[in-house]
Amino acid sequence: MKSEEELELEIKKILDKDKKTHSLDEIQKELNIFGEIRRMALEDALNDLMEDGYLIGDKRGNVKRLTNDSGLAFGTIEINKNGNGHVHTNDGYTIFIPSLKLNGALDGDSVIVSNIAPGRKDTFEGEIQKIVKRKTGKALFQIVKVGNAVSFIPYNNNYNVNIELNKNDINKLVDGDIIEVQVPEESRDGIYFASLNKIIGNIVDADADIKALAAEFQIDDSFTKEELEQANSIPTSVRLEDKVGRRDLTNLPFVTIDCDNTKDRDDSVYVQKLENGNYKLYVSIASVNHYIKRGTPLFEGIKKRCTSHYPNNTVIPMLPHIISNGICSLNENEERLTKTCEMEIDNNGYVVDYDIYNSVIKSRKAMRYSDVNKIFAGEKVPGYEEYEEDLFKMRELSNILTNASKKREYLEFVVPEIQVSKEDGENIFYLNEQNESEKLIENFMVTANSTVASHYSWIPFIYRVHEAPDEEVVKSVIKKMNLCGYRIVMDGKITRGSLNALLKKFKTKEECQIFHKMLLKAMAKARYSTDNQGHYALKIKDYCHFTSPIRRAPDFMIHTAIDDLEEHNYDMEYVELLEQELNEVSQNASKEEINDFKFEEEAKKMAMAENMEHHIGEEYEGVITDIYPHGVFVRTTDLIEGKVSLQDIGSEDEKFMYDNDRFLVSCKKTRESYHVGDKVLVEAIAASKHNRTVNFKLERKKAWLIKLFICLIIFLLSFFLLMHLADILLLNLGLKSLIDTLNNLFDHQLYLAWN
Repeated sequence: MKSEEELELEIKKILDKDKKTHSLDEIQKELNIFGEIRRMALEDALNDLMEDGYLIGDKRGNVKRLTNDSGLAFGTIEINKNGNGHVHTNDGYTIFIPSLKLNGALDGDSVIVSNIAPGRKDTFEGEIQKIVKRKTGKALFQIVKVGNAVSFIPYNNNYNVNIELNKNDINKLVDGDIIEVQVPEESRDGIYFASLNKIIGNIVDADADIKALAAEFQIDDSFTKEELEQANSIPTSVRLEDKVGRRDLTNLPFVTIDCDNTKDRDDSVYVQKLENGNYKLYVSIASVNHYIKRGTPLFEGIKKRCTSHYPNNTVIPMLPHIISNGICSLNENEERLTKTCEMEIDNNGYVVDYDIYNSVIKSRKAMRYSDVNKIFAGEKVPGYEEYEEDLFKMRELSNILTNASKKREYLEFVVPEIQVSKEDGENIFYLNEQNESEKLIENFMVTANSTVASHYSWIPFIYRVHEAPDEEVVKSVIKKMNLCGYRIVMDGKITRGSLNALLKKFKTKEECQIFHKMLLKAMAKARYSTDNQGHYALKIKDYCHFTSPIRRAPDFMIHTAIDDLEEHNYDMEYVELLEQELNEVSQNASKEEINDFKFEEEAKKMAMAENMEHHIGEEYEGVITDIYPHGVFVRTTDLIEGKVSLQDIGSEDEKFMYDNDRFLVSCKKTRESYHVGDKVLVEAIAASKHNRTVNFKLERKKAWLIKLFICLIIFLLSFFLLMHLADILLLNLGLKSLIDTLNNLFDHQLYLAWN
């Protein structure tokens, strides 16, 4: 029997020969295929070719070659928040699809596009003819029930499809329910007969929106029955038998330092000053793998979830709370099992000796970043008195490690993230800035991560890798910065030194938030890999994530690999199996990390839009953070981010246009232009929590008056300064009468100007 690859090659020969439509029977006869099993193999091969966009099929099972001259195109559709789509074809074209011509397509689907015609500015426009394959087929709807009538309202613009459910599913629903359904590829008269996957929640529930967003990003916010049973079977305290083979460090005054609302504390630290002047740093990390073994439901769940998620000051944990906040959290004054990285560090920040081992600790104090920062600022914080000496010792070591990082030219990005909290029912936004205590813990964790990665670099391992940036991409960002009014010259090869020099050019917080972020986007994305390629930004040869096994799968798998390899005495067969497993986790974790970033960013946008729905018509001061072909992005002083479309900048007779060469938007008629970094005044004109969008209108007149007023003040100050200098000069020359005449003339002109 021929392999699927061989069948596909022979099918291609038939279809390439005449490019006409062929039935399944014709292809079967030409290939001399007989028997049910071989016919099924042929059908599978044809389906694969359709999913690859090589051929197109109709409802009767006929197929033909999909060619460029057929008027059709194959690609993947991306649907934006306005409900419009863009199909990215295999040969590099992008085709715009208006929302009314999506014909049931969902974001990420593989589709065939027809009626392709030239659009505006060298673009193409078309219509979805066929959905070849659903990406997931999952869609979210809100239920509206009025009497016996039921309506399915798309939860947002990404789900522009008409659906029906069977009566049994409808009977399970109440008004306001948010549901996830499975949408098939084929419809009947434009209606898709979907099946109910799950009820996510109801619009009256406090967490309904976060749950719906999690479902949209395919994030599992619950645990299986088997996982919960395993979690509940795990001991809630450390037993004597758990301590066997572990070093007892319970006499050392370890502390945890974390965010104010943290419940899952997986790292604890302690620092000693040695007689030789060096420092002894202990970093102890929760031994999650002691309780969760390979082959169990929770072990498989960790590999699937890969990470915890923290949308808007809430958490969707990788592990059930009874574990993440309980036996594996290094809670105050409770014995816990840990893996300790003990390091001796000299005054230059070098690790001169280390040991890595399993241990038992008892953390003395659950500290908060905010409290430790107060102590470092000279304040007294109740409950911390007995730990102040240890904290200042940690601070000394942290400063040494910071200086060592600077000497090795690690990249110093300053990009504080916007965080969300609730206050009196309204979302409050603030910048999560890194102060001394946050930097201290980062320094200690980076040192432990690099020490562990270096020590175990000879076994199968998961590394945190970061490649050098693409020089052309970095140079294009520098060009944009120059177009924004900065004078940046960077000749020759891009180096860490030149990048750090560039980063230091931006002094204010506002500049750093905009331009550091712009440069950060030009860098390669850090990821997980079993192939050690070093970490460019940190300038560390061997680096990993070892310190957060409660919330990250790679960290958990590193702990597992270290202990399991010792247990199996480094058996080669086991080593090969482990390497395969770690490679799989690396790939999944890298994908989930990107998904998690998008999810948390969209959660913030949802919170921003929720606020702005109640403030339509109000004005805000802001700054332009980015420019794109259809408008500009603005961040207000309240940290609300939204967009201003080009039509919401100018009037009908004063149209603003995007200028890619000069990286600005401008109006030819008024010669007015806007750049990244410009301060502006905007009015909120629309917001949608479900679509996660905020739309502003730029208040040009008021913004222009502010600019004019500032220019006038500068002019007058300059004028008075020049007059003063002239006064001094003329006095020195003994020309007092001329000075008086000039002063009287200036006063008269000023009077006329103001009246």
